[in-house]
Amino acid sequence: MGGMIGTRWAELYPEEVSHLVLVNSSFSSLSPFYRRLRIKNYPQLIKNFVTTTPEKMEIFILSTTSNFADKWKPHFEEIVNFHKKHPVTVANFIRQLKMAGQTDFR
Repeated sequence: MGGMIGTRWAELYPEEVSHLVLVNSSFSSLSPFYRRLRIKNYPQLIKNFVTTTPEKMEIFILSTTSNFADKWKPHFEEIVNFHKKHPVTVANFIRQLKMAGQTDFR
């Protein structure tokens, strides 16, 4: 969702945004979904989302989205605590997938 919101913000208020860094953004026509997340990672993603701990989920996320996961180690506990405080529910995950499929979410 962050990439979608950031992209839209930059479109609406270009004077407020000088750069965007989008990681695995679904709201992009720059690359198809199968290039944003390797197909081999889909089963693990689903398994982690449904049956694992926040720690294991964050390790999976960092290992699949960053070439420099070691740089995140000092912040790992903070990331996990945020995950625990603000868990992604199945309902919200489905809402995000629906939003990601839209081309205009005004």
